[in-house]
Amino acid sequence: LNSPEQQEEIRALVYASEEIRYTAMNPRWYVENATGFESQVMKTLIRLAQRERKQRITNGEAIAFYYPGVFLLGSPKTSSTLMWKVLTSHPQLCSACGTACAPKRPRRTKRSYYSPDMCNCKEVFPVTRTVSSYLSHFGLHPKCIALSMLPEAPPYDFVDGTPMLADPRAPEKMFNMTPPALQPHMRFVVLIREPVSRALSAYNHLVKGSNRSSAGFEHRMDKQMEQLQWGGSVESFVTPGLAAVHVRRWLERFPRKQFLVLQYDHIMAHTAAVIANVTDFLGLDPWDEEWLHGTLARNPKIGKDFGLHNLSCSALQRYSRFFQPYNLELYELMAATRAEAPEQEPPF
Repeated sequence: LNSPEQQEEIRALVYASEEIRYTAMNPRWYVENATGFESQVMKTLIRLAQRERKQRITNGEAIAFYYPGVFLLGSPKTSSTLMWKVLTSHPQLCSACGTACAPKRPRRTKRSYYSPDMCNCKEVFPVTRTVSSYLSHFGLHPKCIALSMLPEAPPYDFVDGTPMLADPRAPEKMFNMTPPALQPHMRFVVLIREPVSRALSAYNHLVKGSNRSSAGFEHRMDKQMEQLQWGGSVESFVTPGLAAVHVRRWLERFPRKQFLVLQYDHIMAHTAAVIANVTDFLGLDPWDEEWLHGTLARNPKIGKDFGLHNLSCSALQRYSRFFQPYNLELYELMAATRAEAPEQEPPF
């Protein structure tokens, strides 16, 4: 690595070896099957990528090169993880991976610099951090390293899957942080779910097994409905369901044509078609059908949880009355902005 000749030799080795190219483009397979030689090659590639990152930072090119162009705007339990996993499986999309990256489910591993749990970092948007700390999350995923070094590789982009739709600070922060030249190229996929069902799913995520009860759920809901405080985590049951408030806040900063709004029920019922529409909206190459269906098969969508049928009629009526004006506001907002919406967006 001490001379350009040595760097070119490594690049040529990767380009010439079908096996190494395959392992670099499929990091999860690589972690499970890496040999000593392949491990050394991947380490070398990562060191090259780190040097290139430093060079781009020195030249002032880091923002244009590493700033993500795809954002999944949702709240917890709106299928954001499913959508993120599927999209980052696309050959032209890379998830975040960097030394400052906090994985969604961290695990201790001796080979953490390329383990899937460290590389598949979803929630990285820095509401209270700097641009440089944000960019430190992108560019070291093995797939992106391979894409940046293989001459025949297609153009690629980075994905931020932080569920920040309900964060009141996020739109202004992102607008001010993003260079004006990059803002027209940003694409937002907005994920929305019926509020009571989403709150129940959050409750199932938070409370396990026999501890679940209708009384426990109703107590949490009623308390949060009284306080109506913002919360972006899975512990927040009410405010993520006020989608009209959150979507309007984002539309005040970015044009409607850059937002593809999707409903949870539609995603669950027509997943493959929705993924194809999202891919088209993002301007990516079409999916290979076999690859897409294999990816969906590895990411199950629905489990057996504590559901609406477990709630009393009085509780359902109370929650329906609470969310009704917000739901009507959302329908009116979608109807008023329909002419500006992207053509790939299904009827709302």
